[in-house]
Amino acid sequence: MVAAIRSGHPVFGWLIALLSLLPTGHLPVRAAEARQPELYRLRSGDQVAVSVTPQKAYDCSGVVLPDGMLYLKNVGALRGLGLTLPDLEERVRKALSEKLVSPKISVTLLQIAPVGSATQGVITITGAVAHVGALPLDEGLRLQKALELAGGVLRNADLTRVSIGHRDLTRTTVDLSTAEHIANPSHNRLLADGDSVEVPSLPVRSVLIRGAVTRPGSLEIPAEARLWKVLDLAGGSTREADLTAIRIIHPNLTHMVVDLSKPEKLTDPSQNVVLQEGDSVEVPLLAVVPAPTAREEQVRIRGSVQNPGSYPFRAGMELVDLIKAAGKLTPVADSTKIQVLHGSQVQTFDLEAQEKMGFAGKVLLQPEDEVFIPEQEHRVILIGAVPKYGPVTLRPGQTIQQLFTEGNAELAGALNPAQANLKKVQVIRRGQKPIELNLQELVLNPGSKKTSDLPLETGDVIFIPPHDQRNPRGFLSFLNQLGPLGFLFSIL
Repeated sequence: MVAAIRSGHPVFGWLIALLSLLPTGHLPVRAAEARQPELYRLRSGDQVAVSVTPQKAYDCSGVVLPDGMLYLKNVGALRGLGLTLPDLEERVRKALSEKLVSPKISVTLLQIAPVGSATQGVITITGAVAHVGALPLDEGLRLQKALELAGGVLRNADLTRVSIGHRDLTRTTVDLSTAEHIANPSHNRLLADGDSVEVPSLPVRSVLIRGAVTRPGSLEIPAEARLWKVLDLAGGSTREADLTAIRIIHPNLTHMVVDLSKPEKLTDPSQNVVLQEGDSVEVPLLAVVPAPTAREEQVRIRGSVQNPGSYPFRAGMELVDLIKAAGKLTPVADSTKIQVLHGSQVQTFDLEAQEKMGFAGKVLLQPEDEVFIPEQEHRVILIGAVPKYGPVTLRPGQTIQQLFTEGNAELAGALNPAQANLKKVQVIRRGQKPIELNLQELVLNPGSKKTSDLPLETGDVIFIPPHDQRNPRGFLSFLNQLGPLGFLFSIL
């Protein structure tokens, strides 16, 4: 053929002339196909979402970790590094085909990991945080700061078991549940390029509730939930319920009978017990159901109290009586905006103002009233040797050093070394031992760096003791002198 072309054979000459007339764009068909962009392949730090139709309960999301693995709820562990989205869809489909019949899988790329430069790497945050995904690694980034950059931890986060996975596939588990641990470099560790941080969730327990409740059935409850709280999650007991003989059956078939028929029983831990995994609760019916006219009158409380729910009404019952029956206020309760709903009318009460008036105008409740205790909106409480004690506005994420140095008018004159012992300031946080801080170094001498800063939380109590504090009980003895605010702490 080459010889024929060279010899000028007329047939080949005609073919060459015909090809020269064709548009050049039509010639390199295979070359054009080769230039089409390749499908995107997943990298470490990429976040994907999986949709399963019609079984939406299997929808999930996950992040490709530095070791290349992708952990998806109800699917398990898959190697995601280097896969295209169709590849991942096929692997998820194969994994779920063992549980579902012909599942329809759709995978979406939610977030692409940032590309690290030579001086800036990438870490990933997963688990019980506001925003899972990849973060650029700034120089000197520690674990606590990384969790803040991820939007903070969720309420069900278990900070006692924060896990860090490293590039060499080793793992480190640390505890960030206390201010002391946050200030400890062995817990609040420096992060390295490729680290993956996992914040586990607190365990939940599955229980079954049957009988005279509004919504019987299976419930997922917090690990430390008590029986009255579980009844409230089930919609409360019905009018026909016999609360004197509630039966709890354990998985080993042993059982116990408890009585929650009176307010004083609700504060008794031997009656208002903590339920265990697999427990079954049976709320029996009364032997003789009372007529509607003889029904026991009740009042209801919800919001920021320890045990929300319905309680028996008695003549002369006051708002404070109901709060105490519900196990007292939580630290984040806003006692200045308590709402009482009677029929279609809503009244708002300031419990602090009521106390200052000596309860001259007592808040009396009526049958079927409903009380709502709202949460404080970003506030801490300042007490002690200060010109003005009470609630102080807190900016989200603000530390105690920032609180006292950013010109908050509510704190004017609060730090007076002549009157207050600024070296022994305490932060009282629910469920923890008091945290002692040296505000004199932290705020008045910030360059010393001998005292670690402390991120504040809504509901924290900042106690600034007086210089001459002869009573060793300190905080508790000082509360007795506070008058109205001391009363509020007594119901906390």
